[in-house]
Amino acid sequence: MEQISNKNKIQHSAQEIALKASQLIDAKPAKEEKATVVMNPDFVSLLTHEILGHPSEADRVLGKEMAWAGGAWWKGKIGEKIGSEKLNVFDDPTIKESLGWYYFDDEGVKTKKTTLVENGILKNHMQNRETAEIFDTPSTGNMRATNYRFMPLIRMACTCIGNGDWNVNEMIKEVKNGYLISNMKIPSIDMKRYNWSISCQYAQKIENGRLQIY
Repeated sequence: MEQISNKNKIQHSAQEIALKASQLIDAKPAKEEKATVVMNPDFVSLLTHEILGHPSEADRVLGKEMAWAGGAWWKGKIGEKIGSEKLNVFDDPTIKESLGWYYFDDEGVKTKKTTLVENGILKNHMQNRETAEIFDTPSTGNMRATNYRFMPLIRMACTCIGNGDWNVNEMIKEVKNGYLISNMKIPSIDMKRYNWSISCQYAQKIENGRLQIY
């Protein structure tokens, strides 16, 4: 039964990709305008990774990677409001079967869920043993190396925005003028993860709470 289910899922995904590809052949680029966007999970995960995940790595916050991999836009802002009160962000290496799942980091620290942003307030960064001393907080178990040839770095595991209580259809109904955007196309972001321009693969116009079909 599981094999049949997976086969059906693959076929459904293939049909959906084919439909979108055919629609994009004649699609027109969206005009530059101020509009509300509703993002699909793929696009949200990219923004979470780049704008909330990397700036949460304490070595970036301390400026130790500025010349190599970038810094953090919220340096020195722990305890401050950095977003909507509905914004909750966490990093969790304990989510089994996720790509970021592991039991201990390379310093032998047991992993746990770390709250980064709570109700819009910046609460913590991802820490190793060294940075934890500087920030006077426990290590979060995020010190890892790709393999034995590379030195360990503080890196996110599975960084997510916590669920809200609206589904996508409810969000769309509230939008008078905007777009439903899906999947990352070209990412562009500055070294502090502050200013960014990330294009999507597919966008559908929303007018008065309804998706427009052309």
